[in-house]
Amino acid sequence: MRPAPADLPLRMETERLYLRCYEEGDGSWYYTMSRENRAHLARYESENPVMAIASEREAEEVVRTFALQWAEGRSFFWGAFDRANDDFVAQVYIGLVSQDLPEFQIGYFVDKAHEGHGARISTAPGMRRHQ
Repeated sequence: MRPAPADLPLRMETERLYLRCYEEGDGSWYYTMSRENRAHLARYESENPVMAIASEREAEEVVRTFALQWAEGRSFFWGAFDRANDDFVAQVYIGLVSQDLPEFQIGYFVDKAHEGHGARISTAPGMRRHQ
């Protein structure tokens, strides 16, 4: 029995973004992205795979691991990219916690250069918005 939903798409699109699973050959840009985001992620994402990448070769291995975990139904990583210019914008993660329930964990991080470019959310009168 496959532990996670078999119908998760390999690619999704919104008006501004497309999300796709990582693929062989993504290691080069993934390494650059990991270096640029380490300080940005250090406080809250110290366990993120990005934090341990030390070379393009290691980044390619991480990308291959993502693909293997996807095929096994254990976890799912998508890169989110700007449709206008193909820039990396974010990483989205869904991971299996328990097959019995089933229970999943969802996470994401936004590339430091793209923070604050999403939809603005207004708050009701009297409510404070946390930054």
